[in-house]
Amino acid sequence: ATLDSVQPGFQQSEVEHGFQSVNSESGDFRDRKWRDARSGGWFSYQVAVDSSKPVALIATYLGDDLNRDFDILVDSNPIATQKIDGSPRNKFFNVAYEIPPSITQGKSKVTVRFQAKAEALAGGLFGLRVVLAPSVKQFTESDAPF
Repeated sequence: ATLDSVQPGFQQSEVEHGFQSVNSESGDFRDRKWRDARSGGWFSYQVAVDSSKPVALIATYLGDDLNRDFDILVDSNPIATQKIDGSPRNKFFNVAYEIPPSITQGKSKVTVRFQAKAEALAGGLFGLRVVLAPSVKQFTESDAPF
């Protein structure tokens, strides 16, 4: 069900996915790496898609993060705005974002960009997957405590 996955903060994974950024940082938390962007900054990855089937992004975040307010764009098309406000406490959690088929039509790759709003942060992103849309439920049902 997973078409592609990115491990934010890992050099090899980011290089393989065409990582680009402005005002972005990475680090470690509880043996996991993360990537974020600050105050209008952004980061992006090129990921594989299947243009013949509905696909979704599954992003992993930390519930304890605060002041996170950012847009998620796919090939410059906004698909979601995400806010993280300090919950759920002590857990990583997954959020699914369906990518409209009109964006993936005729493509084998797309660019996913996490764009911080002014005075806020984008991320910390702890993981990113591209999955077939019917598989979304299996990736979002379980929260991973740390």
